Formats: sequence, structure tokens, C-alpha cells
Amino acid sequence: MRISRVTLHAAGLAALVVTALFGAAAPASAAEPAPAAVAAWFAEQAPSVAGGVLAASAVDSEDEVSLPATGYTAGTPIRLYDWNPAFVSGGSDSVAVGTDVWVAGLLRDGAVVGTIAATLSASGTVGVTYVDDDVAAGTALVSGTVAGQVVQDPQLGGLVEVGSTAAATLTAEGLSEASSTAVDAVQGVDDLRSAVTIAHEPAVWDGSLDDEDTDGAAAGQTGEGAGGGLAAGAVLLLAGLVAWWVVRRSSGVRRAA
Repeated sequence: MRISRVTLHAAGLAALVVTALFGAAAPASAAEPAPAAVAAWFAEQAPSVAGGVLAASAVDSEDEVSLPATGYTAGTPIRLYDWNPAFVSGGSDSVAVGTDVWVAGLLRDGAVVGTIAATLSASGTVGVTYVDDDVAAGTALVSGTVAGQVVQDPQLGGLVEVGSTAAATLTAEGLSEASSTAVDAVQGVDDLRSAVTIAHEPAVWDGSLDDEDTDGAAAGQTGEGAGGGLAAGAVLLLAGLVAWWVVRRSSGVRRAA
């Protein structure tokens, strides 16, 4: 495995955080086939990358849980979306915009253990974006039933599938355990916009929002949906471990040379 195929640039991590709020790429369907380079990466590189990341996370864990470095496979990659800024601001009912990040369920010995994502750069190279232990989302992704636009929103607790995007018939389903709670009460475009807006309020995360200020969609963020903060932290932790693992591997290659 050539290190250049799995190098995670710091800019890539920054882009993941920025696009989670603003988005940039053109819309596309979740059923859209992945570009050849993306499909090849998930089939050929993702298993070893996932093994390296998860084994490294086990070594650094205070719990000293032993995680295997082999036996992983990735499902069919699906494009990730971000919320359309115009939708969030109320200027459009077009909910989401596509990104250059693709995600798939991650399996070990046939059992779902999480998800793995990779970014297709403008130059056509593919690199790992994150690996996580979101079994609920991974199970949904490998089921073959996800046909809507899959939005990644850590503040809402993970992955959210937006089904019909027509304002009158819009549906939203949380694919992650926490996001499922967060969007459970969403019925239509206005409810979804409210849920997204509240989830991104700084007060929700700094603890300054009083209980009486959180109702409707907000309840999912301050109650059970607060697990989204943990999910977001797990993703960032594993992303950092990816960067550490790649640097260590790169250093090892240079030393060997």
C-alpha cells in the first residue's frame, strides 16, 4: 500500500469541518455511482486503512481494548451532503448540497463495526477522511435501502437521510442512533430547518441554554440527542488518530529508506 493513497492532509480535516456547515459541491443522488477512483479506494485501500486506524486507537486507549488490524471490508460508498446555507437561512427549500466526501459502512468478518469516509480531491486523488464506530449508520449504509441525500451533521448526532426533498413531502431519518432521536419529530421542511438551526446554536453546546428554552426539535439536542456531541468527539478523535497513524507510517517508510 502506497502511503500517498492514504495521506490525510491537515487541510482535509479543516475542509470536513467547514463543509459540515456550508457545503460547496453540486447536488447529486445518493444512488449515484461513485467515481472509479473512489470505488477503487473503498475496495482496495479502505480495509487496510481502517485496520491501521482502529489498531492505533486501541493502542492509545486508556481502556487498552485490543482491536484487530485485519479482516475489514467496506460497503458501497455513498456521497455525503451538507445543509444548503440558503436552506438554513430560510432563503430556499433546497435542503442539501453535495460534497466530495464519500462514506460507506465498515465491516469486520461480515459484521458492521462502523463507517469509513474518504475525500476525492480536485486532482483526482482519494484519501481517508475519518473512521468511526457508528454501527447504526454503518448498518443503514450497507442495507442498500438508503436512497435519499445523506447529510453529515455531528451537531445533530451523525448521519441524516433526507428523503423526498419537496417542501410538502420532505422526510428526514436519522441513520445514526443520536441523529435518529434528534430528527424524530421532524415533519416537513420548516421542522427540519428549525432542528438544524437549533442544533448549531452555540448555547446548545456551551451549556448556557436553559431547559425551558429547549422544546420541539431542541429537545432532541439537549436530551437523548446530546449524544451527538459524543459522536462528533469520536469522529474528531479518530480523525486525529488517522493523521497520527499516517505520519507514523510515513516516518517509518523514510527510516526504512
